[in-house]
Amino acid sequence: MNCYRMLLPALSLIVVPVTLPMDESATYYGPGILAPVCSAHARPTLFVDPSPWELKHAFNSLMVLQGTAKGKAFNEAEKYLAQARSAGEDAGYIKMAESSLSISRRQFTLAEKQALQALSLDPHNSRFLAQMGRVQLMLDREEEAKKYFLAAIHCRNPNSDACLVALSGFESGDCLEEAYEAGKVMIKANPSPAGAYYRTARIARSLGKFEEGKELMVKAIHIDPARKEHWYTLAEMELGLKNWKGALAASDKVLQLSGKNDCREAIFVLPIKAKAYEGLGDYGGAVKQWSLALEKVPDTRPVLVRRAACYAKLGDKSAEKRDLAKVKIVDQGL
Repeated sequence: MNCYRMLLPALSLIVVPVTLPMDESATYYGPGILAPVCSAHARPTLFVDPSPWELKHAFNSLMVLQGTAKGKAFNEAEKYLAQARSAGEDAGYIKMAESSLSISRRQFTLAEKQALQALSLDPHNSRFLAQMGRVQLMLDREEEAKKYFLAAIHCRNPNSDACLVALSGFESGDCLEEAYEAGKVMIKANPSPAGAYYRTARIARSLGKFEEGKELMVKAIHIDPARKEHWYTLAEMELGLKNWKGALAASDKVLQLSGKNDCREAIFVLPIKAKAYEGLGDYGGAVKQWSLALEKVPDTRPVLVRRAACYAKLGDKSAEKRDLAKVKIVDQGL
């Protein structure tokens, strides 16, 4: 396989999260997970005279690093591109790489020219079409970008990486129905990565498609049950479906995977548990969860309001008044 046929995930850096060849998570789960991957994998790949696989890996890493390393990373990327050219690598994929590098340098007109050159060599290549969509977004041509992204996902053999670029491009333009369609095509093109189901499910959630989102998350969890994001998103789907016990079970799994000291996860999960208890009519259980949330982030207005409402349901007027008084103090401080 031509080594540059694997470059698109790296080339999607500007619009979507990036992947390194050995780590699916960076593609689908975003920069927060990507950062440690960079430090672990980027530097060791900067070999002298790399093999084709090492060349691909190094270029991927450099494309990731360019967001922070600026000039040095650009120079390294140019060096590896030159090696790819001299090795006779696929001209279309090299042009796509050049286009992405130009986007990183904010040379959007040049990036468009390079993307057009790639398309002239293979007009129906889904990755080249997606790359042109990215360029159009950078040029603030949203309608043109949409046309290229649609072409990328509806061509004869859509590539899953190209679908991911299109999905992210649609998301950036609030075209959620199109993003959802791109996600479904992405899964059909490559049903193995759990993250593909996750990304598509997140869009389903934004569209209120909770049943479809739940089905996607069940498949993601079947592939990778150890990822907290999967269980959290499943909990959101269950909450949307008013499956209160399912929401509680999925939330508890998130907390189990997070560990006792993971305050961030608790902040997001405890409100889901509280709302599930409210749905079950267990307002005492809901008060407990809202109180735990307030221990993590004190004087949070929405939490105080919800807890006050639960106290009202329990007939505890003094506790209700106490929380509403805190709400007034918070409002005065805004």
